[in-house]
Amino acid sequence: MKSKVFIGLMVIISFLIAEHIHAEIPKISNLHFSVNTAIMGEEFTISIEFEGDVDSLFIENTWETKKGEIKKETKEYTMPQDIQEKQKGVIIQKWKIVNPKVKLYRIFKVWVKDKAGNQSNSLSGEIKVKIPEIKLEEKNYSHIVVLSDLHLPGRNIPMKEEVIENINSWSDVDMIVLLGDICAEFGTVEEYTYAKKFLDQLNKPLYPVVGNHDYLYEDNIPGKHVKASYTIRKKKLQRFKETFSLQEVFYSKRVGGYLLIFLSTDDLYSGNNTEISGKQIDWLQSELSKNKDIPTIIFFHAPLKGTLMGNNKYVGDDKHIAQPNRKIRKIILENAQIFLWISGHYHIAPTNANFNHKVNIYEQQVVNIHNCDMDGRSHLSEADYEGKGHSNIWTNSLYLYPDKVILKTYDHKKNRWLEELKREIKPLKVIVPKEESGLRKIESSLRFQGDVDQNYQNSH
Repeated sequence: MKSKVFIGLMVIISFLIAEHIHAEIPKISNLHFSVNTAIMGEEFTISIEFEGDVDSLFIENTWETKKGEIKKETKEYTMPQDIQEKQKGVIIQKWKIVNPKVKLYRIFKVWVKDKAGNQSNSLSGEIKVKIPEIKLEEKNYSHIVVLSDLHLPGRNIPMKEEVIENINSWSDVDMIVLLGDICAEFGTVEEYTYAKKFLDQLNKPLYPVVGNHDYLYEDNIPGKHVKASYTIRKKKLQRFKETFSLQEVFYSKRVGGYLLIFLSTDDLYSGNNTEISGKQIDWLQSELSKNKDIPTIIFFHAPLKGTLMGNNKYVGDDKHIAQPNRKIRKIILENAQIFLWISGHYHIAPTNANFNHKVNIYEQQVVNIHNCDMDGRSHLSEADYEGKGHSNIWTNSLYLYPDKVILKTYDHKKNRWLEELKREIKPLKVIVPKEESGLRKIESSLRFQGDVDQNYQNSH
């Protein structure tokens, strides 16, 4: 009899303990969005009602890619003290959809946990996403996306596909510049075929230039890059022109009040990796002499001499800078309208101090803008000798306004613009005094942010 009473008491106690534990688990209800349709880039709020102890809020964000793949990301928010001290109330969390991906809707799943890790029930809801229309009369800039060192097909293919999706979703893009090394290694027929198919996915005009991996080497020598003969180099340059429907590998374009010049590494004899041919140098001088008073931006695979510091294995090696260096320097000094030089080749990531530093200013006249590669081999810091393997891609965008150029950087893994790295560069104003018609006075405004490496890392 006593044993039966004991067992009965244990059952009751267990039931009461279970009820007590159950009562301690937080609950949520009434998931609400402040808007029915979210405008990309504009804030809205997600709110829920809660009961019980709440320490953390979790929001799971789900979307569908162009290929029908379902992707998710979850963010955790620690609740402020006033929420943690309450047993009942409303949690309101701000949210912004920076990139709508492809499918213009999002599914959100929300739940909370207490300090002991007990998880509440979850609530789900769907919201539409709208890309804001940019009216032509309101768009007073040209948006140029810069892609460098794609190395196709190469490594990092899922992220490369992600970059394509992201850029295609930006409605204000006017053109896309490819800074060379489009091919992974040797510029083979197979690499060019893959590159053509891959880049055909982009929905804006392409403006490519040649990098060393697009023409300079013999085919398929594993682990080696043996410089090819005159005949092979010439054949691969022709392959480049045919792939991208170009009459020549160097050309120019007027965009708004700017002259854009596209130069290629194309020398057929040089032992340097990034040298411009004599024919191209002559064309460049002629093009600049005809456009003395137009602010000019030059796109080329390699950087200008002296615009990098640190332990990168190519720094100090003149085979990897824009060559012929002395002729290029002379041309720049004789043409004060050149104020930006956009380059790749060195694979400079935004976490690297070289990405935005005073060392980038060439001859107190031209700002060299360095770009990251797309193959996951970027130099993440100036002390990085070989280039660290990773899975991220960052791309630069130039916004050409009538009186300035805004440079912005996009993190394609975190799907956000890195506002902390935003730069403003005003074109050089070329003034010809009446009494000194042969001289030119240069007025420039170059803005830099210090400690870029530290700023970027602290923001993540």
